Amino acid sequence: MPARAARAPERHGVLIEVGATYAGGLLALSLAQRRLLFGRPRPVRGIAAGPHAAGLERQTVSLRVDGGVVLRGWFAQPADPARRLATLLYFAGRNEHPGWAPEMASHLPGWSVYAFAYRGTCGSGGRPGEREAVADAVAVHAFAQRQGSGLPQPMAIMGRSLGTGVAVQLAARVAPVRLVLLSPYDSVAALVARNLVLRPGAGLLRHRFESIRHAASVRCPTLVLLAHEDRRVPVAHSLRLAAALGGPVQTCLVPGSTHRSLPRSDGAQSALRRFLLPPLPAGVAPAD
Repeated sequence: MPARAARAPERHGVLIEVGATYAGGLLALSLAQRRLLFGRPRPVRGIAAGPHAAGLERQTVSLRVDGGVVLRGWFAQPADPARRLATLLYFAGRNEHPGWAPEMASHLPGWSVYAFAYRGTCGSGGRPGEREAVADAVAVHAFAQRQGSGLPQPMAIMGRSLGTGVAVQLAARVAPVRLVLLSPYDSVAALVARNLVLRPGAGLLRHRFESIRHAASVRCPTLVLLAHEDRRVPVAHSLRLAAALGGPVQTCLVPGSTHRSLPRSDGAQSALRRFLLPPLPAGVAPAD
């Protein structure tokens, strides 16, 4: 009996130590969530130039936003201002370098494509976060509106994975003519809650990207592109968001694609062209 009684405090001590370690891990997860969410972008992985590449001009640009932070961006547009008929804004996923996205303009005649890096990534200053990313997206939208032919232009928004959380909130504010979402989710908290180990930490998230809360305010036609094999964003979360959107939705499952390969896949790019071409004339709203 004495030996058994002596082991009981030891077991309790081990449980307390394990619990403290687990709680410390959750706290560390909460403190490091900016870096974990936005990641460290890999080198640019581009797409092959399209048939309209020769008629484009490409530039790297800097944009000063709130707080004096300077964002680094890239864009491609028709060299002839008369051919600049519409603009597409691209918001990248976690660990994704957005510098590849403007080359989509070589496949989309009449379209200019802009992409900016999140704060703290790919040469942009500052620290990343949900509030900052959405505020910067509004600034990017205003910047893109000032470019082009000088006339009001139709604006479309495109986001991938993490970037769909930015794209949905921006679309709810500025009413684009089209929205394109690749591997979207209902909320980051819902994704975290799928993991039994991390579930208790879902309540500690400060950057929740709750797209589902903004979905009903998005009234424009939306294209949702899903990977055939996606281990990062389960299809159920994408479909839950799609069902909550306030406008007409097209959903396309791209054969042979994965979460990582989806945006540059032939299937996704073909679906994008069908959805965006031809560009809407300036001042003409899409039919419901």
